[in-house]
Amino acid sequence: MMMDKKCGARFSNMFNLAKPYLLTVGLQFGMAGTFIITKACLDHGMSRFVLTVYRNVVAAFALAPFAIIFERCYPFCIYIYIHNNIFSTNNAYALYKLTNVFFIS
Repeated sequence: MMMDKKCGARFSNMFNLAKPYLLTVGLQFGMAGTFIITKACLDHGMSRFVLTVYRNVVAAFALAPFAIIFERCYPFCIYIYIHNNIFSTNNAYALYKLTNVFFIS
């Protein structure tokens, strides 16, 4: 009976120690998928400005419930989001259009 508690505690501790690494690997897979989809859309002729709008609309709908539940947003947060996300995304899409997907990843 004591062995079950120790084994469960060991697994829980190992999972807690490995959690940042697992999240990093998951994030890298997500970013690779995003780069591939972005490159495919740009290669088929979609404007980088339209792609930015679609990307931000999807992100807003996906993240809105979490923002309502967990955060209180101030006007300065909105400025930081617009400046860092939208403008830098347009610059990145301009570079994606000039390179291939293997160079980006």
